[in-house]
Amino acid sequence: VSYLMVTFMNKLHILADENIPGLDQLCTDWATITRRPGREICSADLAGIDILFVRSVTSVSSELLGGSNVRFVGSATIGVDHLDIDYLLKKGIAYAHAPGCNANSVVDYVMSCIFNTFNLTDLSKQTVGIVGAGNVGSRLAKCLNYFGINFLIYDPFVQLNIPQEVAHFEDILQATIISLHVPLTVNGDHPTWHLLDGRVQQKLTDNCLLINTSRGAVIDNEALLSNINKGQSLTLAIDVWESEPNILWDLCRLAAISTPHIAGYSYPGKMRGTQKVVLAAQRFFQQEESVFDGPCLPQVTDFNSLQNYHLALHSIYDVSKDHRSFKHHVDSSISPAECFDQFRKNYPRRDEIIYDN
Repeated sequence: VSYLMVTFMNKLHILADENIPGLDQLCTDWATITRRPGREICSADLAGIDILFVRSVTSVSSELLGGSNVRFVGSATIGVDHLDIDYLLKKGIAYAHAPGCNANSVVDYVMSCIFNTFNLTDLSKQTVGIVGAGNVGSRLAKCLNYFGINFLIYDPFVQLNIPQEVAHFEDILQATIISLHVPLTVNGDHPTWHLLDGRVQQKLTDNCLLINTSRGAVIDNEALLSNINKGQSLTLAIDVWESEPNILWDLCRLAAISTPHIAGYSYPGKMRGTQKVVLAAQRFFQQEESVFDGPCLPQVTDFNSLQNYHLALHSIYDVSKDHRSFKHHVDSSISPAECFDQFRKNYPRRDEIIYDN
């Protein structure tokens, strides 16, 4: 009770990743905000901090939080593999994340990869294999189904009861396009760490378009580079990498589409992530909830043909522009890893299409 009385009298103190937008308009009435580059946040920064807002580049564990007075951790991202949940629970530190916040943006990215690889006539002959039926995978399936594009979907944790659902991961491997939408897990009955190891990669169909927007370690990057160097024919569209930002640059240069973890970087998606964790923090500290009205965005059902949707998506987002820009920056940079983070930090504002309905 005494702690809450103090917070009512004085503003709370937030330390936030500098790449989290919208905090000023949502928080300045009840908190002060200090910003730091996400990869540089360290325990020394947490003196006097009540709330820590991060993205996926900050590892939140006892090493970071030990000795601090942080009471709440919010990650404005869909995943939590960078959070030591067991430690947070043990210490009574509340936490929140933002599942689904950038799902529409990721579907835009995946569909742009597909359109950049196949023309509309050839696309009718392809089958998209979706691995994971969560917020992104389910929206991607809705989009494909709406436009009559063949797809299969696999998720051992979700019962979909649709004709396209397959019971075994192996069934997906014969698809001509495979898109990965799973969290990174290392334990349990269906771990996703190196789900596509070297052996599984060799089972993919020739010239398969392999898209990864989930987590880098879902694919064994070293094995993928080795298989391609040995002659395996795959078309790669990779947004997430093992050991970011110190990624396997030889694999990056071989990919038909390579981007630095920006598939979900639409401005509306980022703002949803901010809103979700701020709202959770406000409820935890019993603060008045902030209100933010987002922009009016087009919905996939606004388009009456695949061609019209293609043209609209191309005007909103074209992944090839990000690929070319990133490749140019990497090729001209003396520090590719720094280039990786700078590209994300300076990423231009981007809208999205809504796939929820």
